[in-house]
Amino acid sequence: MTQTNGRKGAITQDELDDTLEQVTASAVADIEDEDEHEDQDEDEAEDRHARRKPKAKPKSYMTKLNPEQQARQLAFKNYRITHPALRAVVADMLPLLMIGAETNVIAVTGATGVGKSTLTKVMLQGLVDEFDPLMEEDRSAVHLVYVEARRDGNSRNLFGRLYRKLIAQLHEPGMEKKVPFSIVDGRMVMHSRTGSTVDDLRDILETCLRQRKTRVVVIDEAAQLNRFGKPEDVMDTIKSLANTTGTKFVLVGSFDLFDILETSGQIARRTALLNMERYDAENAEDLKAFKKMVKSLQENWPCREKPNFVAIAKELCVVSLGCVGLLKAFMLDAANLQMRNAGEAWDPKFMLKAQKAMGLRSIIEDEIKRGETRVRDAVYGNSAWDEAKFDELVARMTSSERKKAYAI
Repeated sequence: MTQTNGRKGAITQDELDDTLEQVTASAVADIEDEDEHEDQDEDEAEDRHARRKPKAKPKSYMTKLNPEQQARQLAFKNYRITHPALRAVVADMLPLLMIGAETNVIAVTGATGVGKSTLTKVMLQGLVDEFDPLMEEDRSAVHLVYVEARRDGNSRNLFGRLYRKLIAQLHEPGMEKKVPFSIVDGRMVMHSRTGSTVDDLRDILETCLRQRKTRVVVIDEAAQLNRFGKPEDVMDTIKSLANTTGTKFVLVGSFDLFDILETSGQIARRTALLNMERYDAENAEDLKAFKKMVKSLQENWPCREKPNFVAIAKELCVVSLGCVGLLKAFMLDAANLQMRNAGEAWDPKFMLKAQKAMGLRSIIEDEIKRGETRVRDAVYGNSAWDEAKFDELVARMTSSERKKAYAI
């Protein structure tokens, strides 16, 4: 073995290697022992911290609703309010739907959130009650039909799809097997059954409306008809259907519906426009009616703790733009927040989230004001006579009646 430096007492290379190996092994063992103690210390610290820190509770708005809460929530959503503005529109409409009335197209417009959906439901129920005795006389009759003029992104054959919806509501059996035909020079000409044309569907619909003795067709979301074609063509189609079948058409929609009503004097002659009015917070009668609606909703509040909304009825009228639908939407959202809160506790801050954001509210308000300006002069009952002239006419008529009575 080679000796180191040749000095006395020097160690050999093998002895040096053994010594280094022992030192290294000892150091590694010390380090591992320290690491193990550190890990134990950390685990003990985490255990102590976990014992001190309470378990995090799930956020209150994530609380699940039980079946009983869901039932209350749904009942409040389905709760409908009949109010003066709604009753006024229904009262004006019913005489126009009588057989003797020359008006055959009735348009019902109103602001977004004014309550047109509720109006439609109430109107349909009223018409069902009106036609119920007639149903007893003829079980094959379908006096009332309701459809929505909706778009699904496909702009082709919109009238064809509307006709199919109407035919389906008339419960026409075997529609898919019917063969369209026409009379040419006194002869019946059969058409292809595959892919009926719009004209074929129109002929079938006319026949169905006559045979089913349909008195009224209600088309909801009727402003969508603007996208079915040129406004004058759309209204000519509706008017023609009404004329050939004797059926009254009620079109319910936003102010855009007015676009298809102002196309010609011929159409205007047989059309009536009803507008569902908003409530004015500065008008005493309007505010009284609005406060009554707020009270009705508060009394039917789905949560156990009932906020005092009646106390801020005027402010709610302002923030909802006098629209019953917007009021209902606000209270629905507030109720949902409260119901999901722990113990259904009420927090006034829910109102800040439930009301429409200022930017969205401004968009709605601007749209409403533009629409109301457009239809103001065309609304049913807006007479060409001012109040003074009307009083004069009534006085003259009354005087003439008195003279006739005295003469007798």
